[in-house]
Formats: sequence, C-alpha cells, structure tokens
Amino acid sequence: VVEAKTAKGKYRNVKTALAELEMARTNREAQVGIFIYNRNAAPDDMEPVSRYGNDIVMIWDDQDELADVTLKLGLSLARALCVRQKKIIKGQEADLREIDGALGELQSQWGALDEI
Repeated sequence: VVEAKTAKGKYRNVKTALAELEMARTNREAQVGIFIYNRNAAPDDMEPVSRYGNDIVMIWDDQDELADVTLKLGLSLARALCVRQKKIIKGQEADLREIDGALGELQSQWGALDEI
C-alpha cells in the first residue's frame, strides 16, 4: 500500500506516518507499506529513505528529477520486502538473511548518494 502526503499538518513526524501505514495495510490486507512525504511536508530531521520493519517512509520532491532515484529506491525496497514476505509464507527462511543484507546495502548506498 502507498500513502502520499503533500500537506504538513497531520503527519508531522514519522510516528504518525507509521500509524497511518499500519491502518492502511490492515484495511487493504497489505504486507508492505510506503509512506511518501512531499519535500515540503517532511519532518526536518527525517532521512530521505528509512525502513521500519515492513514499512518504508521516504521523501520525494516532485519538482526535482534527481529525486526520482529516491522513489525508485523506495519501490525497490518494497519489492524486496514483498519477496521476503512470500518466502516467509512458503517457509523458505534460509534466504532471508541474504535479502535483509541486500535491503541494508540499498539503504547504505542511498546514504552515500545523498551525501554527494
């Protein structure tokens, strides 16, 4: 499930975004959620992409073409989490360490890109 917000108001911090995602995932019986803040609505101290379990919270600036990399990263993380959930359901937990490692590596690489 994907939630995208442009107004700062109600979603002032990541905690409220995660609560919104939890409700949306429950309502839609989804396993993975993405919460996308518009650059102007995002909390000041927020990282561009963060993972919290099966939820991803990110910032995207629709006026900046370079920010599309952030969007693609968030979608890639979500896809990887979906694959991970499918493997758990099928009982193939042995590969999960590799998937978790890849997820961590994606986030680390994004941090390095963001610094550039």
